[in-house]
Amino acid sequence: MKAQDVFEHEWPYLLSFLPPSLDLDDSAFRTGALRRRREVDSASTLLRLIFAYSFCGLSLRQTAAWAEAANVAKLSDVALLKRLGHAHKWLALILGVKLAERASAAEHLPRGYRIRLIDATGISKPASIGTDWRLHLSYNLAAAG
Repeated sequence: MKAQDVFEHEWPYLLSFLPPSLDLDDSAFRTGALRRRREVDSASTLLRLIFAYSFCGLSLRQTAAWAEAANVAKLSDVALLKRLGHAHKWLALILGVKLAERASAAEHLPRGYRIRLIDATGISKPASIGTDWRLHLSYNLAAAG
């Protein structure tokens, strides 16, 4: 099954993975992700467009065309770009709520175990060849820090 098919036919199922305490429309409005409801009629539709663009590997123009063909939304690639540009705080909020939900599950781990998120990246000075520094970050999910 193609990823686009999932976003077309299985969208309600995917939404069921979001925490029930999260009000998508309210949070989108509060963070500025959904300011006007013209082409994109709900926060669920905006999230669907974001996932379709980021997960399916479509260009902005292809995502806009898919959205119109699937009766999701009718908007141009430029309008979609503007919507995506305003959604970063909202996506961070959704991710934070989902991580907090998972952190409560970490309390039930066997003694001595913990869940940590770990990331590493290489940093280079301008005009440098290769990596000058390596940055490693660790986040203890249960302790929120």
